Amino acid sequence: GPAEYEPGSYVPVSLHWQTQVPLGPAPDWQADPQQGIIFRNGNGEVEVRVANRGTLVANGVSVSLWFAPWADGASPPPWLKAHWTACAATSPATRNIPPLSLGAAAFTFAFTPAPGRYLLFAQATCAADRANTDPALSLPDASLSAPLPDLVANDNNLGLRVVTV
Repeated sequence: GPAEYEPGSYVPVSLHWQTQVPLGPAPDWQADPQQGIIFRNGNGEVEVRVANRGTLVANGVSVSLWFAPWADGASPPPWLKAHWTACAATSPATRNIPPLSLGAAAFTFAFTPAPGRYLLFAQATCAADRANTDPALSLPDASLSAPLPDLVANDNNLGLRVVTV
């Protein structure tokens, strides 16, 4: 029968890297601009919301956010932590999240780059559900260059968003 998806579900993400159309809807690979990665242009802040689909409390969830410039028409930059700039957390970067998505936890970060177009890359990770980019897993994705469309499409703990400052 038909599958029903809810926010935060394991909905497959398109591996096709669609072009971002100015003033158009966000492509399938991009985090929900209202519920996932929220950019508050003007106050230098980005909010990353994380929910828990499990039946137990997700303990010690930490969220990180990085950005990289991305010019119109350019290929997406690969993920390589050394080539992205970390955003400083302005709220506790680690916390427990209640089960069954009883409200998403909001993690906030400072984001005040020079004017331009940027990709934001968010990672949520904890001991019970590590992101593929978490160094604790010792996966190549954490230390080697990886194509963003493949990396994000295959890990529900990662998200991308395009913003223009």
